[in-house]
Amino acid sequence: MDPIHIVTTRRVEPQPGYVFHRTSRLPTAEIVLVDGIPTTDPLRTFIDICHSAPPRGTWVFLRGLRAGHYTKESASIRVDAESRQGRGGLVIARSILNNLTEGAEKARSGMEETVYRWIVEAGLPLPERNALVLSLKGFKWEIDLLYRREKTAIEVSPYDIHGEPETYWKDQEKREDLENQGYRVLTVTERTSRVRFLETLRRHLGV
Repeated sequence: MDPIHIVTTRRVEPQPGYVFHRTSRLPTAEIVLVDGIPTTDPLRTFIDICHSAPPRGTWVFLRGLRAGHYTKESASIRVDAESRQGRGGLVIARSILNNLTEGAEKARSGMEETVYRWIVEAGLPLPERNALVLSLKGFKWEIDLLYRREKTAIEVSPYDIHGEPETYWKDQEKREDLENQGYRVLTVTERTSRVRFLETLRRHLGV
């Protein structure tokens, strides 16, 4: 079970199951109640995550964006305002905001947004995001990134999301179904090389 992270302005003795993050200021405006529990607001949480766990920053930001907690514009205003306070995580937060691609709110994970950005930066044709493809059994699969005409599907599978057995076997079923329909399926994980992925994609796209 993951530890619970707590932001506090007081010095607290370590306790099993909790990670305490001491801060010099915690304005009332940055505190919201969730099920009666005081928590930091979505943008404060995003900035704090960029400081304490940078690799998760993009994923956290995209979740809030999809949920409608903020827009890219309101987040940029907040980050600019916070920069005057010297808070940790702001460099990472600003980098995430500056590098978001068009349609980033559609991404299901930070890694999916990263892969889409690889494609943009490589100057390759852009795929459909979260595209639907009819399965051989009559229901629809959702494909992370799809080149429909070239019949090339890209499935982004970060381990923390797709590592569970049920998810793994569903991914395998999807891959087999798509391949039986003539699709080429590229799977991207944390260990995928950007260079090799782009080389393979160029080959499949014929560019």
